[in-house]
Formats: sequence, C-alpha cells, structure tokens
Amino acid sequence: MQLLRSVRPPLATRLALQHAALLGGMSHEFAALDEPELQQSLPRHCATMKTYQAELLACGAANSAALATVFGRAENHGADRLRSVVWPWLEPLAGTAEDEYEHLGSVWRHMARDWTAGGAAQTGHLRAEVLRLLRGEGLASGAGVPPGGEVLVLGCGQARLAWTIASGLPGARVTGLEASEAQLSAANFFLQCAEEERLAFHPFLDEPRSNLHAAARTAALAAPDIAPAALPRVSLELRRGDFLQLSPSGEEALRGSDAVVTSFFLDCVPAVADSLRSIHALLRPGGLWVFAGPPTHPPLQPMPSSHHIDCVGPPGPLAYHCWPQLCPTLDQLVGLASEVGLTPLGEPRLLPAGYVQRPGGFGAHEHAWTAAVLVCRRGE
Repeated sequence: MQLLRSVRPPLATRLALQHAALLGGMSHEFAALDEPELQQSLPRHCATMKTYQAELLACGAANSAALATVFGRAENHGADRLRSVVWPWLEPLAGTAEDEYEHLGSVWRHMARDWTAGGAAQTGHLRAEVLRLLRGEGLASGAGVPPGGEVLVLGCGQARLAWTIASGLPGARVTGLEASEAQLSAANFFLQCAEEERLAFHPFLDEPRSNLHAAARTAALAAPDIAPAALPRVSLELRRGDFLQLSPSGEEALRGSDAVVTSFFLDCVPAVADSLRSIHALLRPGGLWVFAGPPTHPPLQPMPSSHHIDCVGPPGPLAYHCWPQLCPTLDQLVGLASEVGLTPLGEPRLLPAGYVQRPGGFGAHEHAWTAAVLVCRRGE
C-alpha cells in the first residue's frame, strides 16, 4: 500500500482501484458462508446469501463496465491485490481528506442525483427555482441576467445545473468551475451524450447495512435522463479549478459576472466569510448571487490533536463534514451577505432537495436534504 501512496495513478485507475477494494470488501462480507459448520446447520440461509452475493457481484461487474464507459479503461495498478483489503475507502486510492469528491461513492451518488429521472424528481424543482431567479422572475428589485450575460457556477460538480442554466438563458455565457477531476470528467461525459439512459449503474453497492430487501443495494439506475448533445447547442464552458485557490489571473478572468451561482457549495468550503467576499469581487455592480443548499457545514480540516474528532463509521456522502469550525446559521449567513455588500432580495425559500435514496433502506436520513434558496444583489 505504500507504493500506491507514493505515486498517484490516473483518475480511471484510481476509481477502478476503489471499485476493486469494494469488491474485496464483499468477499470478506460473505466469507462466513464458506464455513462447513454453517453450511451444514443452515443450508437454506447459506444458499440464499450465496444468491445475494452473486447478484451483488453481477452488479459490481456492471459498474466496472460503467466506469470504463465514463472514465476510460484503467491501467493495472494492482487491483487484484486489493481483493484482500477490507472496505471502506482507502485514502491512497482517492487522495487526501480534501478529495472527498474524488471518491467513487460520491461519483455514483452525484450521478444519480444530477443525471437520472429519480434525481430530477428530487432536485429538478430546485434547478428550476435557480433558473427562475436568474431570469429575474419574482425579484424584489431590478432585473435578472441580461441577454448575453455571463453566469458563473461555482462547484458545478457534474454540471447538470450549469447546463440547465445555459439551456434556460439563451444567449447567456455560462462557466462552470469544479475542483474535482472525477466530477468534471463525469460532467463532460454526460454533456456529450446524444442518447438518453445509455449508462446503467448501481450506486448503492456500498450500503450493506439496514436494508429491507436485496434491491435496496442492487437497484439499478439509468443515465442520463436527458441527452444534451441531441438538443440545441448552448454556451457552456467547464473549467477545472479550486475557487479558493485561484491565481490572480484566474480570478481576474472570472470577474465581471452578471451572476454567480453556488448550489450545495458553501457547505463544502472552510471559510464562508472569505468565500462571500470573493463572490462579491467576481460580480459586476448590480450582479446577482444565487445561493442554494444548506447554509454551512465545513469540510474536514487538519486540527490539533487535542481538538481532533474522529469521523467514525463508513464514509458515505457526508464523510467530509467535520467540526469544529465557524458554521453560520441561515439567518447569520443572510446577515453576513449584507455585511460584505450582497443585499438579500427577499426572504430565503426552503425546498426539499434530497439525493436519490436507495429503495428499502431503513436509514436514508443522510440523503434527505432541505435546501435554502436565497438571491442577493451586489451594490452598484
């Protein structure tokens, strides 16, 4: 494992290694079925669980094919050796704690949320609300993005919202900025799709606990639910970059935006006040900031050992959330926006905006998000 830590493989290989580690965890999960005493005393149970294991392995094979389709073929960096590794995630395979969105579980869940029919049912109304505000509909004062205006989507992830904005604001120039190579690669794949539901995948294989039935774990989803490449072309550019670490020239290139959109983004940054100052600087006078998501929930950061809190349990979608750091409440965030020069245009709205939940999962509370939606205008 030290060899893997010293040389970071390409993205396709890192994801394939994580997938191999998951398959290795499944081998450990069902190892007890090989015990003769259990086979003799509980033959029907063993047969049922063997069938379940075969179903999971078939789903794993389908996910291997899906990974190759989206990210390309992986190099052989010792995936066979990982069959002996116990799941969950292994840090050397994804990177550091700052690389949560490079994890395979995050890739599958965001794919399910952003590019499937089930995801559209959960978050389509949130995307529609963001687009409505950018058009200026229902704003307390002023107009929305002007014709030919520039919209910047920070932390665009797999770019479904950025594409929705570009499609709904004809003539606007939309830029999506995303730090994660994995999320951005998935975005580019889906934006080039000319056929709906061409990709089948199983996003819940890493959820072994608290399931009502096997389908809770083996459920298949199909993506994309819409084929961008088969629709009228839009002005959308995706860039890889960390909003918090932009070079002076990189930040200057993004200044003068008519709108900056942050959807499920501020909960991933460690310094909210600095982020709002930067958003203010990126906007032209009179420009809009549209915020959607939970207020703040900062990511895992190195802390002194006396204050360190271990995040226990398998790291699912919320593993990067860790404390202590400043966590303004929603009303405090509204006040902070005003103080940095972003005037709220009305009260925030609360909308359900969950991730796709596995069918028959007892403990799906971690996916049941509520998003606050707030629009602010920079002063002239």
